Amino acid sequence: MMDGRFDEFFSRVESRLCRTALPAYTREHLKLNAYLMQGDTGQVAAQFDRMLALRLPKRERRDLVGKAFTFFADQRDRPRAEQLLEEIRTWNDGNFEAECVRRLEKASAPQRKRREPHAPQRSPRARR
Repeated sequence: MMDGRFDEFFSRVESRLCRTALPAYTREHLKLNAYLMQGDTGQVAAQFDRMLALRLPKRERRDLVGKAFTFFADQRDRPRAEQLLEEIRTWNDGNFEAECVRRLEKASAPQRKRREPHAPQRSPRARR
């Protein structure tokens, strides 16, 4: 994947051998990572949707929900992030929940304009 041959990668992940050898969650997680590497936010969101629909053990589900929440909060997709936050609240993990609320508020806050850096001042000697 590091050489940018994503089409080949996706074909291999969906091959009969991979489908036989790797659980669905592992294959889907590999595809998620590839979409993240490509920077394709639409595919990443769709991949999270596919993965969130899978029946997963509690530990894997929590890991996935946390990653999906972070992604959607960072993408400023507040409705989807809030939906995941509702599930996070059922975990009774106050520290993680508080961290997620802070992240969502920070991501939802209006962005401040970046100040343009000033052009470096030339010294009087450099003008000669």
